[in-house]
Order: sequence, then structure tokens, then C-alpha cells
Amino acid sequence: MKLLICVMVAAGILGSACAAPLQSIELFTPGKDRARLLFHRRDNSLICSVPATGAGISVNRADAPEAAYFDCQANPAREVPEFTKANFRGKVFLPPDQPVSSFNLRLADADGEVFQFRAALPKGDGKWHEIVFPVDASRPEAGRWGGGEKADGKLTMPVKFRGVTGDFGAAAGTFGIGRVVCDVLDSNAPVAPELLTGSGSPIHVLKAGEEEELTLRLRNPRSRRLSGVLKWSLAGVRGEPLGEAAERISLEPGREKRLVLPRPAVFGVYKLNVELTDDDPAVRPYRKEMRFAYLIPAGPTPERNDGFVFGVCSHPQRHGIEEQRKEAMAAGWCGAKALREDIEWFRVQPAEGRWEFGSFDRVVETFGEYGVEVMPIFAYCTGWARAKEWKPLKPEFFHRERPDYGHWRKFVGTFAARYRDKVRYAEVWNEPDLYMFANFPENEYVRMLETAYDELKRVAPAWQVLCGGFACLPGQSGKAGNPAVMPAVIRSGKYDIFAFHGHGLFGGYRNQIERLPSYGNRKPWFANETAVSSMVHGEEVQAQTLFRKLIYSWAKGAVGYNWYDLRNDGFDPANNEHNFGMLTNDFHPKPVYAAYNALANLYRGGKFLREARLGKDLHGYWFRGRDGGLLLAAWSDTGDERILPLAVAGITGRAETVDLYGNAKPLPVENGAATFEIGSEPATLRVTGQAGEIKVAGALVRPVGEPEIAPGGEAVFEFELYNPERKARDYRVRLAPPPGISLETKPETFRLAPGETRRIGFPVRAEAGFRSLPGKQKELTLFLGARSFRYRIGSVTRIPGKGYRPEPDFMLDAAGQVHALVPNSPETARLFWKGPRDLSAKVWLGRDGDTLLLKAEVADDRHAQPHSGEEVWKGDNIQFALVLPGQKGNWELGLTRLESGKSEVHVWHAPQTFRPEAAAAKIALETSRDEKAGLTGYEARIPFAAVGLTEAVGRTGFRFNLLVNDNDGFGRESFIALAPGLGESKDPSRYPVVKF
Repeated sequence: MKLLICVMVAAGILGSACAAPLQSIELFTPGKDRARLLFHRRDNSLICSVPATGAGISVNRADAPEAAYFDCQANPAREVPEFTKANFRGKVFLPPDQPVSSFNLRLADADGEVFQFRAALPKGDGKWHEIVFPVDASRPEAGRWGGGEKADGKLTMPVKFRGVTGDFGAAAGTFGIGRVVCDVLDSNAPVAPELLTGSGSPIHVLKAGEEEELTLRLRNPRSRRLSGVLKWSLAGVRGEPLGEAAERISLEPGREKRLVLPRPAVFGVYKLNVELTDDDPAVRPYRKEMRFAYLIPAGPTPERNDGFVFGVCSHPQRHGIEEQRKEAMAAGWCGAKALREDIEWFRVQPAEGRWEFGSFDRVVETFGEYGVEVMPIFAYCTGWARAKEWKPLKPEFFHRERPDYGHWRKFVGTFAARYRDKVRYAEVWNEPDLYMFANFPENEYVRMLETAYDELKRVAPAWQVLCGGFACLPGQSGKAGNPAVMPAVIRSGKYDIFAFHGHGLFGGYRNQIERLPSYGNRKPWFANETAVSSMVHGEEVQAQTLFRKLIYSWAKGAVGYNWYDLRNDGFDPANNEHNFGMLTNDFHPKPVYAAYNALANLYRGGKFLREARLGKDLHGYWFRGRDGGLLLAAWSDTGDERILPLAVAGITGRAETVDLYGNAKPLPVENGAATFEIGSEPATLRVTGQAGEIKVAGALVRPVGEPEIAPGGEAVFEFELYNPERKARDYRVRLAPPPGISLETKPETFRLAPGETRRIGFPVRAEAGFRSLPGKQKELTLFLGARSFRYRIGSVTRIPGKGYRPEPDFMLDAAGQVHALVPNSPETARLFWKGPRDLSAKVWLGRDGDTLLLKAEVADDRHAQPHSGEEVWKGDNIQFALVLPGQKGNWELGLTRLESGKSEVHVWHAPQTFRPEAAAAKIALETSRDEKAGLTGYEARIPFAAVGLTEAVGRTGFRFNLLVNDNDGFGRESFIALAPGLGESKDPSRYPVVKF
């Protein structure tokens, strides 16, 4: 199929003249927007389909003589602004031998009803013409189909532009398609207020020094008066209310009003909720949450990034030039110096021998204006270059063919020759360990890598070549991945930099990075696409994850870090892929954007020095900033909100703390000592003018274990005090427990000698109904002088003497208890947790004489257990652990309902002197499955003797933990855990305590 580029000047107009529009929007521009050209017979059967590329799309009848009509489909369909009346304008080229008798506009409404508007065409004259389709949404004069029972012959908003079609006549000439524009003439859509932030308005960033520019603008674009009530409320960085107002508005056509908003005081992301209620009842109220980031931009800067690379991932070629400029601005302003972007072979070489570099040229130029260099990915195979011998390794996965090696070499070499002096890093494919991206064997990918490496070193020897970034370690992607690819690539050695992704929360990422060296890579590595979606864990956790993963990657030898994604892919809050961005899809910053900017301001251009050993569950890493100052990045992994005050000694310079969003606060220093408070939200200690080494001496105060108490019981909550100073010091200490716990002790003052550590205790009593369980734990507050610190309390769970309680002892239903295990990709987006109906559990413990009872009700939309024995953890099942005092080692057991419906008990680990097989044989298990309700039931009877439990041990108390594995037929996709320490790593000290 030939697609000729038609670039000519419009020379004629058909249709009615356009009134002055309220809004004009380009729906489709050839060469910029994706489209596909399909040729059909009269019976609607498809003859052929090809990508539609070029600055003008040519339709040649001679290439499909039997075709009755063609369909040029926009990919994806483009949403049209809301309208009651609109004109749709399409450019067409009419050759003298005009082959098309009619040109048609195709729209689809919210009910799935498709409307086709027809315009007859005149004889061709070798010129471009503009066809105008007047459309009345309430009475569309069009053919229509689809929509089912909702079809009503009216265009229900929102409406999408699906493309254009044409009916063939008798001639066989070449018909040209140009851009399509929508002019909204009238609309019942509400008028949208605009948030203005000065020079950063396109991306809603308020630059420090431009605070006076923060305004809300309301402009009336209508031909009639706008009247109504405008309300707004502003929330600060931590959600605190900063102001609100309601004002009656009356604006004549073309007039505007600006409302001044409260000035921000600290850096970070602010949320502005706006509501406009029109007096016209036909106009629905406008409601929107807007955001802006207040910060000191870390860029753009003109120099190239020669140290640790701060980068982002995005797909600017999928968008128009205006959106590309906004993306480039957003990347440059937050301090990013690199953009990872697919080359998209089909754009660069739509046909053999035909090269079109305009799209990628625009990306390089546009981002270059903001000091951001492009890191291209050689991907993916275009249709014409597919290897003839290629067969999908996994037919159930989305194509991703392997290219012909000769075409591949030509593509790589030609691209490298053009961008030899504009690019420094290039990646060979993306996630070759996932079938949805590389549906061919590992040896074929290795050959592609070797071919590309050799060609790049021949054409552009200075380039640094990255292997395709791996989604995860071998074996962690289930049925989605090929575990043989990574070892094969490492054996080949045909790369300069090893690329690794590892999406998800920090804990899972850290575990993978710790194991990565065991696979044999000895070359530099790059964390070149890794992040976490804000869908499950929220935007604050997303921002914290950026800090943790970037700093940790750098400390573990990475040469750079790219956050995925610069911008949300869409607006669906339940779609994982739509929530990875640093900005929303319409360019409103999320907290992670402010965190990235703060990191770039502090750390970019710096140097990693060493790890700081701060203690269990604490992370600390020393850096030298580009200004010569010392930076200590630190956070806790305790799993709660506790703040740990670290004593820091040997300070000779000026000290300050810098929070996640770049807010600096002077840190008082006395006799060279200061207290640096760290918690789950990462922070930085910054010291300038320092002479000599700084020592982190230890925690000023810390709990001795986790405070725990049984309902109706008594306990002593113990803490350790430490005096890091060179002189004796008095510490006034007070404990404030939560409701349900009483404390008789009054505030006390303790005098500690220099360097002394002292343990102090607070006797407490709990009410009979006091509960503080994982996921819903209550907190106590410890006051140390004027400072306060919060700690979670664990309530000891009492096991009833006979049977079970009516209510569950434990609930597994919170986002913080979920651990995603599948690699992030569009193919796996459906597998990410969306709420308790996806996966949750109720758990009961009980006893029947000398038998421990365990019952669980698991909500799971699909039960899948293709395994048995040792590997049941890979399917739907329960894992639980027991830590019994006096035993050498711990119990780890599995309860499973097999695919056959049979029940199975498996013991993975047992203390010394116990035989796992013998213990499993003594445990009785009954399971059930209600497919309609999506519930799986488990009930186990565990004889005390089988696991060495005694009455005395039960009365003393023992530790218990449980998780539920989830497999929806794709592999182990996630698990939900009662408490940390069982699934992601082994740490029995974090298990809850239970007792008789």
C-alpha cells in the first residue's frame, strides 16, 4: 500500500461559513497524530490495513481496486469539547481523476452510538478544499448505528472523533486527507476558571518570587452574559485549610475577572477546589480540583549532566507540539536532564527506504530548549520489517514481533548517523524479559542486542549502549516473562550499561537491587525506568518512594535514575497506568513533582560518599553537594509514623534540615551536637562550611521493642534515653497514651551523664475492650521537653478458650498491607489491587482444648491454584507463621485449596527437632469456595503437639503472622499481609503477639 505525502495549500471551501467559535481544537493532524487506513469491500469485509503517516495522507484507489470505501481511523479516538452546535472542518485534496464520491465524518457518543455525517464531493481540480460539517447535537443529520438500548439518535456527551471515511467512485486517482478541526459554536458546558501562576502557568508551577501572580481567572467566552456563583477553597501541602470564598459573578461576553488567592508559605503542592454554579439551569455546575506546585525551579540549566543522571520517562511523540512544549517545560523546570523516549520505528521508517525524522527531530529540539537530552530506545518492530520466520513465543500476548536482522541493523545505523552528535545514551529495546514487549526467545533478543551494539559502535562509537531495561529479576514476572533473557544478556556482554526497572514500593525494589549482583553483571547499571503508581498507596507515598529509590540506587552504584512517568497517561483513578505521572494528564503537579525538584536542587551534580549506619530499619546516605556541603539523606522503614531523633555530633558548620519538598529549617547546634529527626518521610541534613567528620551518635530516644499490651492487661512501655553531649543534661519526659490505656505516672525529669544511655519504663493498664491491630494501630505520644514523638501500640490478641469470637480477630483489607509483585506494564494493569473486593481477608483464632484453631474468609474475585506442595505459595493460598518461645527456629505453614477442590497443608519451615512432613500430616484442613460471592474459606485444626505449643507458652504469648497470596491465572500477582516480616523479608520481631 502506497501512502504518498501531500503538502499543498488549501484552495477552496465547501459547506456553511463558520460563525465565531467559542473554542477551536485540532482533532487530527496527519504526521502528528496516529491513524490507520483500512480498505473495505461493500460487504464491510476488510481488504487491508496500514499505518497512515506523513504530513498528508494519500488514499490510492489503484492499490485496492475492489474497495468500496476506506476508513481512516484516529488512534486513539480524540475527545471533542462539549457542544450543542459545532462545525467540523476537514481538509481534502481532490485530484483531477477524483476517486472519492463522498467524504464522511465519524463521531461516537458516550452511549456507544456511532454517527456518520456525509458530504458529497465535486469533481477534482488538483487543489485542497475544506469540507465543513455543521452538527447539531440534539438533531444530528447523520447515519447512525450501535448504542444498544441507549441509542436515541442524539449525540450524548462526551463525544469522540473516530476518524473520517470515504466512498469510492469509478476513478482511480489519489485522494488526500489533511487536518480535521472542531469549532464549538454553542455549548451548555460550564465555563472553566483558569489557575494562573505567572511564568509557570502552562504547567501550574508557581516560582518563588512570583507569588503575586497566583490568581484564579474567569473569562466569559460566550455570546451571552455569564452569571452565577464562584466558590473556591485552598488546601496546603499537608492538607491544612488556607482559605475559602464564595462570590457572585456577572460577566458580559468577552469580559474577565481575576480573584487573588492566598500566598503560599512553604514549598510543595497545593490543592485548589473550584466550583462555578451557573444561573442557567441548562448548564451543569463546574467542579474541579486544581493543583499548583510552589518551588524554586531546579532548572532548566544549559549544561549536560555529566554526573549521576536525573531523568524522566515520557511519550511526547504521542501528543501535539503544544503538549510536547509543556512536557519539555515540566521536565526542565523540575531539574530533569534526560528524557527516555521510544524512537517508534514506524514513525521514523514507515516503509522500507522511506525515512521521516521530523517527529523525533521535534522531540530532540523541543526538550533541548530546556536543557534536557533525549535517551532514545530502539523499539519496536514496524509491520513491514517483521522477520518472515518470526512466530510468537506466547500467542496469548500482544504481538511485539521480532524484526528481520538486516532491517534492524539498517534502522539502528541510519538513526545513529543522524543523531550522532545529539545523543549520548541509547537503549536496545524495552523490557525484553516480558513477552508483551518481546515475544521471541532470548537468543533472538541477544542477537538483536549484539547487532545493535556493533552497529552503534561503528557509526557512533562515543555512545553509551544500554541493554533493554529489565522489568524485574528472573522468575518474578510469572507467566508474563521469560526468566532466561537476563542471564543470556549478561553472558553476551554486548552493552556498556546494564538497565534495570523494578517498579513498585521501595521494599520490593531494595530486595531486588540487593540480589542483582548475584546474576553476574559487572558493568555500570542504570535505574532507567522505575517508580510506583499513586493508585493504591496514594500520592504522598509516591513522592516518598521517589526519594528513597533514587537515593538508594545512587548509593548502590547506579549511574542514573529515570522516574516513570513525567505525566499521567489518563484520568482513570482505578487504572494503574493512569497514575504514575509526576503531573496529572492536564499538567497539574502531584507531590512527587515537588519532591523531584527538591532532590535535583539539593543533590544533582553531587557525589555519593558512604552509607551511614543508623540502626535497624533506618537508612542513611552521605553525599557531597555540588556546593561542597555535606548532605545526609535519611528515612525509616519501621512501617509507622514514628519520628526518631538522631543525635549528631562533630558539627562545625551551619546545619539545617530540608524536608521532602525542599523546605529548609535551621538546626540548632550546641557544642557541635544537634538532633536530626527522621521518620518514614525522607529528609536531608545539610551542613555547609564543615571541617572534619560528622558522627551520627545514636537515637536520643527510642522504644525498646514495640509497645504491646493485652486487652484488660498491664504492661510496662520501655524507652531508652541517650545523652550525646559532653556534659550532663536533664530530660523531662511525659507519656500520653491513647484512649483505652491509663497511665498513673506523672512527668519525670532524668539527669543523664555525658554519653549515658538509660532505660526508663511507664507502667500502663489497658481497658478490656482495647484493640490496636495491624493496619489500624493506635498511637501513644512521648514528650521529651518541648518535642513530641509518636509510636504505634500493638495490642496482644487474646485467643478465646472455646471456639471463635463472633467478630474477626484480624482484618486484611488496607492498601498498606498489599504488596504488588507483577511488573508494571499495560498488560498487567488489570492485576493491581483496586480495593478489598479484589483481595482481602477476615481471620479468626480460637482453641478447642489442646487444639489451636485458625479460620479465614478470603475475598478473591478468582481462585487459581495450579500448584501443590512446595510451590503452593505461587497460587492462591494462605501462608502463616508461628514463633513459639523456647524453640530454635520458626514455623512457616501453608493452607491451600487445590484446583481439584482438595485441601492441602504444607510446612516450609519448622524449628529444630520437628519434621515438617509429620507436622503437616497432623493438621486438619477444610476449605470451601463460593464462586458467586468470590469467597474462599479455610479452617485449620492444629494440635498443640504438632507444633510444640503448650498451655504455658500460650499463656506467656507467642508471635503470629499471616498473608494471603493472590493468583488470578497470571502468576502470583500480589499478597496481602497482616503485618510486615513474612512475605517481603523474614523478620519475626514484627509479628503481632497472641496469647491464651
